[in-house]
Formats: sequence, C-alpha cells, structure tokens
Amino acid sequence: MRLFYLLSILFVLQSVNLHAQSQKLLPFTLNGTINADIGTIELRLLQDPSFYPEALRNLTAPVKNRQFTFSGYLPSPQGFQLLYSDNYVSGEFVIEAGKQAVHFNIDSSFQTPHVQNVAMKEYEQEYLPAFKQVRQDRNLLNKKRDSLNRVYERKLPASVNLSLERERKEQYKKNDETLLAYVKTHPNSQFAFWKFAYLLNFGYELIFDTIYYHFSSPIKGSYAGKVLADRLATASILSIGKPFPSFPVVDKQANNYSTASFSKATYTLVDFWYSNCAPCVAQFHELKTIYDTYKSKGFEIIGISTDKPAHKEAWQRIIAKYELVWPQYWDVAGKEANKLSINAFPTNVLLDKNGKIVKKNIKPAELNQFLSEQSSE
Repeated sequence: MRLFYLLSILFVLQSVNLHAQSQKLLPFTLNGTINADIGTIELRLLQDPSFYPEALRNLTAPVKNRQFTFSGYLPSPQGFQLLYSDNYVSGEFVIEAGKQAVHFNIDSSFQTPHVQNVAMKEYEQEYLPAFKQVRQDRNLLNKKRDSLNRVYERKLPASVNLSLERERKEQYKKNDETLLAYVKTHPNSQFAFWKFAYLLNFGYELIFDTIYYHFSSPIKGSYAGKVLADRLATASILSIGKPFPSFPVVDKQANNYSTASFSKATYTLVDFWYSNCAPCVAQFHELKTIYDTYKSKGFEIIGISTDKPAHKEAWQRIIAKYELVWPQYWDVAGKEANKLSINAFPTNVLLDKNGKIVKKNIKPAELNQFLSEQSSE
C-alpha cells in the first residue's frame, strides 16, 4: 500500500513536470513611445504575481528619445498597465505574442492606450461599444455624487448616502451582467478575461462562476486561466451564507490568534484595511459612531490590517490616532487576505452570531440602517 502511494505521488509530480516543460512560450516585443524625455517605464501587473510567469513579474525599461521597448516570452496573452516614474499609470491592456506598438500619454493617466494587436483591436471595436451604457451610467452617478457633495459641503445626509450606495451597487450588478452577456458572445476575448480577473479583486459574486464558465477552453486552460479558476474557488469562501473562514492573525502585542477565536456577537463587522489606505481611514469616524451606538446591543467590529512588516508602526499609530477601541489584528502583508482575493480596500464582511456572512462590502450608512432595523425588531 505504501509503495502504491509513493508511486502515485511520483506519477503526479512527473505529470506536472512534463506539463510545465511542454508549455509553449512565445516571444513578444512591445515597442512604445511616450511624451517624456527620460525616466523608467514599468510593465505593471494587472493582477497579483501568481497570474504571471516569474520572468514577467518585474519588467522595466529605460526611456530613450521618448521611446522604450519590452521583450520576453508569454505562455498566453497577459494583462498589464504601464507605470511611469511612480506617478503616471495607463489603463489596462493585453500583450500578445509577436511585435506590437503602444503609445503612453502621461497626460491621460488610467486611459487605455492604443495597442496594435488582435486583443486590443477587439477591445476598441467590440468591447467598448458593448459597455457604452455602463460607462455612461457610471459617469452620471459620479457627477451626481460630486454635485451633491458640493451642495452639502461634503457632509451628505445618511438618506442621500444610502440612495447613492443603492445606485452604485445596481451599477456593479449591471456591469457584471453586461460582462456575462459579452463573454457569451466573445468566449475568446482576452481583454474581457483580464478585466474579469481584475474584477475579482473587489470581491466574489455568484455570477462570477457563470462568467468564467462561458470563456473558451483555450482561455480557461491557459496559464492565467487555471490560476483564476483556483482563485474563484477560494474567493467563493466569502459568499453570503457561508461561515467566515479561519486563518492566522496576530494582535498588537504579536500574540498569535485565529479568526476562529473571534467573539460571536449578534453581528460582527470584519473590516480589512491598511494604514496608508485613505478610504479605509476616512470611514473610521462613522464606524466609531456606529460602534458607540450599537456596541451595547450586541454589535462588534474586528479590524484586520494587511500592512507590510515595514509599516507595523504606522498601523499602530493609526489605531492610536483615531482611537479605534475595537479589537485590531494583523494579517502580515495581507498574505491570508490575498488568498481570499481581497486586494481592494476597505473590504468588509458582516457576520451573524453563528459566524456566517450576511453582508459584504457594506458602507457605514448601510450598516447603520441595517443595525437600526435589526435592533427595532
């Protein structure tokens, strides 16, 4: 039996090794122009490093005569952004095998550059028209929020905030539905695949499994496609109705804890944040008010920082500065959060007394309304 077990392991390892060796890598060249004379361009990963072969993870190029060049080998088309001097970032684009050209305009940060390849031609001719209404609705909501912030001098009433949040979530839902419809008719879309992979950073939704299902077999079988399948399976752990997972954290005194030891209050908000995250810090004032109001009624908050070791003191300073009285823990460098595809912050989940997830990414105004309704029942 033991011999059979060992032979089975050796067979699996050999199969994995042969698959890795047989994986075909194709050369690529990206010739670029930029409206800057000197500096350094970074080929910035659109997803976390596990989606990319190691050779593609830290590519930089010098700017000479307003030109730059990247070259290497791809297992399949890969999604990137361009980063110039830590200040200017392009929108998302896809690099394919072969030669292609790009122009990076540092005066148009976060704008998708024009890239001469098949994937980006499809983006310009088909993807953009399909999402035209989604973009228009998003722009209108942004203008509406800006206008209301001016009227109320950036102190929006709770009722206005709630209304805006409902509209925002409806927009997210419409975007997901539009992406699903697009993938059904464009199952080989590399740009749609990388946009979808990027979307997972902001939290798992049930529709994501259906979106992934409709991609073609070549995309799902690609290097990044297999990583995404694993990520979807892991991220689904944070679905509404499921128990919050157990993973290791430490407290401010470096004592080891597990999330399984968290107190089971009537409702517990688990808030993922880090010290240099402005939106994370901005919500502390409202959370403190909510905490003071509902703490005696069975409400708890658990803070989990994803700060890197070099920022440990900054994390502790923020806790002291904003007088955060609820329990604070540290997921060092966000190692466990990353496994759950928590890469956008703040991210939170609301748990019931049994530790099951009842809400995700709930804003303070929504949280306050929810707790008010629950306490009045």
